[in-house]
Amino acid sequence: MLQAVAVKSLPFDHPVVQHVGLCDFCLADVNVLRHARKRRRTVAAVGGMVAAILIVIGVLATRHSGPSVSTPATQVATLDLRPFSALREDTAKTPNTTPVLPRENLRLSVVLPIGSETGQYEIRLMNDQLRVVQETTGNAQLQNGEIRLAAQLNLSGLAAGSYRLWIRRRDRSWRDYPLEIR
Repeated sequence: MLQAVAVKSLPFDHPVVQHVGLCDFCLADVNVLRHARKRRRTVAAVGGMVAAILIVIGVLATRHSGPSVSTPATQVATLDLRPFSALREDTAKTPNTTPVLPRENLRLSVVLPIGSETGQYEIRLMNDQLRVVQETTGNAQLQNGEIRLAAQLNLSGLAAGSYRLWIRRRDRSWRDYPLEIR
């Protein structure tokens, strides 16, 4: 009966409730039962929250570690921009063909136009509305008489079509080149 009083399932005018209100020993026992019940409910609530957090962490970890989220394999590609080298009249040549890159995750080696310098470069790939769709940086070094710019560029998520490749050495002017992605 003390348990029923502790969980307040008896009406207030019940003789047992009236007795507990007058008897210090019974009231102490009811208070112990109430505190124990409250402690069990708190432990159950905290345990439920911990279990929910662990489930969420497990789901997120599974999502981010699965093969479906991994980046595509890297493919090596070379882009030769020497045909776009500036002439003595300080105008750039426009070759008849547009350079093509595959829609892949690329470790790109760009052969820069004649007269380019070594150092850090910025690269921007822009769509036909001239919005930046990819942006990266790279380092250009002299290799076998050519200035080669090494950069990582993931084109796997882009639509096939015509783009503009903008390249500049840090603190210099941008130069743009036509580019086809297939």
